[in-house]
Amino acid sequence: MPKANKKLHRMDDVPKYRNWIKARDKALEQFHTRAQLEAADELRRVFGHVLLLASTYFHHAKANATWGQKPIDSFDHELKSVFRDSATRLFQILTKLKVNSYVLAKVSQAEIIAQLLKRRIEAKVNQADIQKVVLRKALAGGPALHRLELYMDRLRRKILNAAQLSSLHAADVEEFLYDVGRAFPKRRVVKQPRRVLKPKLMEADTGDDSDQADFAIDLVDDKAWKDMLDDYMSDPTMQYRQLEYVVNLPISDPTIQRDGSEVWYAWEFEQEMTNEFVQSVRDGEIEAANDNGITDFVWIAVVDDKTDSCCLWRDGLLVSEIEQEMSDHADEDDECGIEGDGLTPPLHFNCRCTVAPATEDIPEKPDDGGSEFDDWLMNG
Repeated sequence: MPKANKKLHRMDDVPKYRNWIKARDKALEQFHTRAQLEAADELRRVFGHVLLLASTYFHHAKANATWGQKPIDSFDHELKSVFRDSATRLFQILTKLKVNSYVLAKVSQAEIIAQLLKRRIEAKVNQADIQKVVLRKALAGGPALHRLELYMDRLRRKILNAAQLSSLHAADVEEFLYDVGRAFPKRRVVKQPRRVLKPKLMEADTGDDSDQADFAIDLVDDKAWKDMLDDYMSDPTMQYRQLEYVVNLPISDPTIQRDGSEVWYAWEFEQEMTNEFVQSVRDGEIEAANDNGITDFVWIAVVDDKTDSCCLWRDGLLVSEIEQEMSDHADEDDECGIEGDGLTPPLHFNCRCTVAPATEDIPEKPDDGGSEFDDWLMNG
């Protein structure tokens, strides 16, 4: 809680802080984009595998043959194996995204606080912290792996229903496979990946960087930091070919026949991954400040025609003020379906809010000296 007789200063009022966060968010978005591409590549692998299995099922169903049991039962058994394996792969992609974004957000937040306050502070990330991130319940509720298994099971049942229905009327295997393919999430072309870390638009002010501040005290797990940097520096490699090359199937639907390097799938897991990414970033930011005695933050919402009422009334308030006023805004909060205590973002799916540390220790006109984010990340 803020002290009544002292003024808390917002770090986002400082040009140095705003420029640092802008550069940091750009780096974090690389992790998010990579995870989206890797997830799309994995679903492309599943797509090809499923269509191969579906082709076999179609011929057996038309011939009224069996695989030791009814053709549809055998097809379902094969699908369960494919989707169980894919859920594990996607969980690995999601876990890497959560850990890397948490590590970078927490350590970089500690560093910029150290630079602005002109004192040594701790940047702490250990294996216990990382395990907590991995095991954190999804924003939508429940363990992340279980939610992935739920998404995959929904998709499996949708494919199974499409295959059963199409096998009754499809004139040939090409028509059948096209029907099965349409059960998959549609793919969309993304020329410029959308940013999901969206602070209020701010001018990139330039400060005097001649005075180098001390770095934050390094208490970061070496492996976690190395893994994060390695992932940041490497390029994603797409491994799996388009479905028309797998089953020799000409697809004319523009939502399907696209260059795989430019698209990913618009499906439930993509939204889940985005929200888990934002949650990891916000957790890292807040924990870095808390570890060093900063317990209050100013709430920053992106205010436009898409802003939810629960985010709008919090905009510009300190978290300590929000806590005192929550009972007066119960209707807005109920309408949003807030997850958690409502004191830190994200409040809900697709929440774009962020927070900035507020402390009495920062001077009203702090020195903007210190290293730039990119130099710190690569050389710090």
